[in-house]
Amino acid sequence: MNDKRPIILDFTRKDFSDAIICDDENLLHRAKLDEAMFMWRDLYKKAIEESEEKDFCKPNIVHDTISLFGSRGAGKTTFLLTFVDRIKREYPDALCLEHIDPSLIEPKLHPFVSILASLHREVERSGMITECDSCDQRFDKYRSYTQLYTQLLKALPSIDGVGKDNLYENWVDNEYVAQKGMQRAEIYNQLDILFNRYVKLTLELMGKKVLVIPFDDIDTDFHKGFEILEVIRKYLINRQIVSILTGDMELYAKLVRQASWECFTPDY
Repeated sequence: MNDKRPIILDFTRKDFSDAIICDDENLLHRAKLDEAMFMWRDLYKKAIEESEEKDFCKPNIVHDTISLFGSRGAGKTTFLLTFVDRIKREYPDALCLEHIDPSLIEPKLHPFVSILASLHREVERSGMITECDSCDQRFDKYRSYTQLYTQLLKALPSIDGVGKDNLYENWVDNEYVAQKGMQRAEIYNQLDILFNRYVKLTLELMGKKVLVIPFDDIDTDFHKGFEILEVIRKYLINRQIVSILTGDMELYAKLVRQASWECFTPDY
């Protein structure tokens, strides 16, 4: 795309030593931002159509992700912050979470748990739970929201790296298996569906149509980076969820190849 509009860099206005949200006239990659917004508008339209569906159905699995690739120091974080800020300003019915940087996630914290915590924090900030009472017309939906959230918390131990390594530790007890074991196993199997129903209901209660989850430089931390790719593949499978990735294409390729090689034995 040819963009001959002048770009003005006024270093007296802001501190450009770190990533910031840029105005249009200060953004070097202004033409690329227009392209990214074009892709966003297409995904947004699909999210609106999805929001009209009554419930999430797993067979319609999609992974709506906008990838922003560039070399080190190309300004990807600044571009990401500016991109998300523009979405917030132009699309008030889009719920944008704070961008997730793998290098800033605690080693023991799984990215999926981080996403769930960020989303629940937005719910608490909105005050939609504390303001609800039995006289509210949406009381049943609030109650469904609480039940879904509780089920999600129960299903978290099924994620690798969360909870005990051995989920079948107490399965030698027939009574335990009959009362709790199979019930938990069913919840574990439904984690992806539960999460997407939770997202759909949360957006509905908050008056939003689409959830935006930005991930920044996930290729800088190979372990967390691959976990995030797996989270996108397994759980972000709803058109009402749009993820944004930044990184270096070559590092992404190495990240995936490394994870693939770890599946083989050292002898092989």
